[in-house]
Amino acid sequence: MISRWVRRLVWEPYERACRILPLWPFRTVVSEPTDGVKYIRIDNAIVRYPWARRSLRKTLIQLGADRTIRAVVNTHPHEDHTGNNDLIHELTGAQLLAHPSAVRDLRFPPALPWYRRFLFGPGPASTVSAVPPFLATPRFRLEVLDMPGHCAGHICLWEPKQRWVFSGSDFSRSNLVRSFVNTPVPVGL
Repeated sequence: MISRWVRRLVWEPYERACRILPLWPFRTVVSEPTDGVKYIRIDNAIVRYPWARRSLRKTLIQLGADRTIRAVVNTHPHEDHTGNNDLIHELTGAQLLAHPSAVRDLRFPPALPWYRRFLFGPGPASTVSAVPPFLATPRFRLEVLDMPGHCAGHICLWEPKQRWVFSGSDFSRSNLVRSFVNTPVPVGL
């Protein structure tokens, strides 16, 4: 009972304040590991992805991505990978996609253990749809691979012509490198 009041009166206002003005500065690094792939990395000493909203918004606008992103693929339903879905949807109007078994957890995020909530913040509810078997852009065709090793509902994206694999977790990346041992694997998402 007391912990609930402490959370409501102290911790939740602190979280809201840190979303507006983080206590630790964020570094934003944008790289292009290969032609056609932009990699945005935003971090600081304390990993709080929802707190990176301002940096992410600013970076997406500077890159012009606020006018070009049409879809966002969530590789899995963990809050450190989906924590700014609401921002990206609000800024771009992009369709949010995920593995069919991850859709429920993204629409109705489960309660998190305290340490995940502290490190990554609460996962916001997302208006997400099931990802189709492949995604096509004007330049690329990405096949969706079911990769449940990291967690249920984990996917990777495979671009066969370029021989690219995009993964959202190190566990799956190491499995992918073994699976595609003779294939160069630039991992960008």
